[in-house]
Amino acid sequence: MAKKHYSGSRKNSNNPPFFSNVTILFLLTGLLLLSCSDKYIDKTIDNQESKDNIEKPDEMYSHLTTNSYVRDIVNHPAFEGFGKLLLPHDDNSGYYNTSLNNVGTLMPYHGHVVPEDVVEALNRMIDDVNEGSNIFYDFYTEEQKQSNPSKENTGLFFFRGNPGAPFTIICPGGGFSYVGSLHEGFPLAKVVSDKGYNAFVIRYRIGGEQIASEDLAAAISYIFRNAAELGIDTVDYSLLGGSAGARMVGDIALRGVAAYGGDNLPKPATAIIAYTGQSTYSSSFSPTFITVAANDGIVNINTVENRVANLRNAGVEVEYQRYERAGHGFGIGTGSDAEGWLDLAIDFWERHMDRGEVQSSLQKINYLWNEGNVPATTIYTVNNSNYFDPPEFRPSMVYYPVKVGLTPKGAVLICPGGAFQFRSENEGAPVAEYLSALGYQCFVVNYRLRPYTMQEGALDLARAIRIVRSHVNELGINEDDIAIAGFSAGGILCGEVLLNFDGNVNGSVLDSDYMPDALDNIRADACAVGMIYSFYGRLSVASTDVEKFKSSDLPPTYFLYGTRDPFVHQFELCVAALQEANVSAESHVLRDWPHGFGAADGQWIIEFDKWLSQVITNN
Repeated sequence: MAKKHYSGSRKNSNNPPFFSNVTILFLLTGLLLLSCSDKYIDKTIDNQESKDNIEKPDEMYSHLTTNSYVRDIVNHPAFEGFGKLLLPHDDNSGYYNTSLNNVGTLMPYHGHVVPEDVVEALNRMIDDVNEGSNIFYDFYTEEQKQSNPSKENTGLFFFRGNPGAPFTIICPGGGFSYVGSLHEGFPLAKVVSDKGYNAFVIRYRIGGEQIASEDLAAAISYIFRNAAELGIDTVDYSLLGGSAGARMVGDIALRGVAAYGGDNLPKPATAIIAYTGQSTYSSSFSPTFITVAANDGIVNINTVENRVANLRNAGVEVEYQRYERAGHGFGIGTGSDAEGWLDLAIDFWERHMDRGEVQSSLQKINYLWNEGNVPATTIYTVNNSNYFDPPEFRPSMVYYPVKVGLTPKGAVLICPGGAFQFRSENEGAPVAEYLSALGYQCFVVNYRLRPYTMQEGALDLARAIRIVRSHVNELGINEDDIAIAGFSAGGILCGEVLLNFDGNVNGSVLDSDYMPDALDNIRADACAVGMIYSFYGRLSVASTDVEKFKSSDLPPTYFLYGTRDPFVHQFELCVAALQEANVSAESHVLRDWPHGFGAADGQWIIEFDKWLSQVITNN
């Protein structure tokens, strides 16, 4: 797969009988991506009016200088509402009359504090506000803050890179007695952003490692949920920390986000750890960049180097940079022998952005059939009206591999909906990207649309299942751990396969001219199916054929739909009939959600993962 580059300046024949008007009405509603009010939609961004951009100020806010005072940061209009959180302590009033020339006195555990670096980073934030960008985000809701007032002193400061680039969260140190963002957060974020990547600096709670790591887990979860609004890519994210902040990074790299109360999310692609005495390690630790100075007066360099050795012996890739005279808490290292270390760390991160994919002979786009041997009953040579793919269209599937740091759980083949007239973009790639980040080898199936029949489309999906099963060794999964999931029309297609085209049924059942090949000896079974606002059935009516369900050996089925979907009753009838047939069927109902919500914020996908993981475990 080609390497991503983000460096550079930041952004300044006939109509088949199964189609009816009701069908189209049912399935085209998948286009209506209405706003949802259920618990899964995070509305924090809307509530605080903090989309990617806010209104530009009527007058441009002025820059700070090294002759400014700490109080000028707190009172600066660009920082209204969160100015105090830029500073190290919860109560900084005793430092208000301190000149920024002496800003290092606010952060006693840090060395090589350069006032010019601090002011330059603060002015970059002011410039962003002047350009109309929001720079501060709450990752806890108001309800969470009211329940736990200590969470008031938290948030994320955002240094934007190129749109769609990966992100890092920078965790400043301070012995959990203060948060040294001025020196060990904002200047680092500016360097990262100037290279084209997105950088967040976390303001976490003071008081201890556990609550600080919980804040980091909450922040990561918030960013994943709001990735689209923030304009960032969640794949290949990194965590970076210094001193106490590096302990937080190490906690997530060791145990994961969920272990600290966050969502079930992947570990970071890389952990960048600067001058900490933390010694934990495991074979599943993220690839790690570690740096420290030999004359560090707080951290014993032997502890650091023992950790480097232990990680390497456990099979973890580690890049270690030792400096001699930079001391403790050197930040970006200006004026010390550690100057430039952050460039090396970013290079390390870049080298791991694509390497984490499980290698396979499967390509990004894989055609399902050999040319000249595609089973078909439809004769289609001219693109007449109401035909929705050109005559030369070839069914295919697009591969979304598991990313770095994850052991593959299984595979999921995804069938987007669209009334058999289109394949919804919101129900394909975004879902695959979420699931691949959760440990699934994912494939989006581009099956045939009108004028082809649903049965021909079902053969496309069955063929895709066979191809994936033929590559299980390369994919690192068990041949029994292949699931399918479909949205609306795509779910009906999944049901058609499981009812009529699984096992060793091949294309000759429809087309006598089809020549079976080696792949047809591979079963087209699935261990589970996700019916996302869909059902087993045809047309716009769910099947309630209990005897057919009993004889079809159907896998566990997960139904997900909203109460505003016009086909709620059909979903309920199908679930009841499956349960009567002793088929494992679960229904998950989202209050006030419509038809066609697609990936939404990804939270429902996390719940689906929990169910599917359990199915696979029980295989």
